[in-house]
Amino acid sequence: MPNQIIISREDAMTLLAWQKLLTMHPEKRKDIVAELLIESDKADEEIEDAHIDGPEYNHDIVDYLRSGLLNVTNEFIVEDLRDLYHHEIGIEGEPLLYEPCPCCGYRTVEESGAYDVCPNCYWEDDGNDDPTKYSSVNHLTLQQGRDNYKAMGASDPAYIDIVNKHPNKYLKA
Repeated sequence: MPNQIIISREDAMTLLAWQKLLTMHPEKRKDIVAELLIESDKADEEIEDAHIDGPEYNHDIVDYLRSGLLNVTNEFIVEDLRDLYHHEIGIEGEPLLYEPCPCCGYRTVEESGAYDVCPNCYWEDDGNDDPTKYSSVNHLTLQQGRDNYKAMGASDPAYIDIVNKHPNKYLKA
């Protein structure tokens, strides 16, 4: 394409993360800052006293948002950037290849069996791959989760409103 701009995947993820930060609802920002402070073992009073609107958390929030883009497809990032900048963009580089979710089959699990929650179907990967075995963390069997995903796009009806709705966001295994 003659008018296409080619950028690195790293730069594309950074652009998208900054855009998400700039348009983020204050409550979402507060939740992310609280999560970051908890992960860094900050005390509850430090979390309460944190000036979440200040610039001191911007880079940490961008890093947090970028981490959520590590395994998404280039196609997904290109679509978002095209919508933002109204320009054809190409990306050099590939997404990280995560493990497939045992429920939906998309590559959304950073480490198999580590209780990662799949953002595509909201199955929590407890390491079980037996479709008939009851999963105490998911409150149903893997086969029930798979059937639910095929029927409604979520491992459980309770998660329909929060699961991924973009068909090409993650790689299929």
